[in-house]
Amino acid sequence: MTYTQAVDHDLIAARVRNRQLECLELWCCYPNSPPGFDINCLINIWGDWVDETLWQDAVDISCYTPEEWALLQQTHRAIEDFCKVTPRNIIDQQAAIALPEWARLITCAQAALQAFQQRGRLAED
Repeated sequence: MTYTQAVDHDLIAARVRNRQLECLELWCCYPNSPPGFDINCLINIWGDWVDETLWQDAVDISCYTPEEWALLQQTHRAIEDFCKVTPRNIIDQQAAIALPEWARLITCAQAALQAFQQRGRLAED
């Protein structure tokens, strides 16, 4: 692709949504089958694909269903709440998982994942 070619915004949106779905999968599997990294990395990965700019009016959300969008926002707020009650660098993973904010985060992530899985991954080509 040259710099003068148009960017396919729908394709970019589909790819971002698919990465968000993968992040939700990581959150949901963490309690029982943690990936090869800790909660700090999980928070950072989430921040790579979901941040406050996503909620701005100018962002195209047409690749999401209304339910997916609402549950993605809810999950993001739950992650923010979890971050507020944990140290910037979480050393004691088990203590963090024992917090009520963790339980809410996982509940929200599971609901969002279930909604995202209804349509599955979007085409990326």
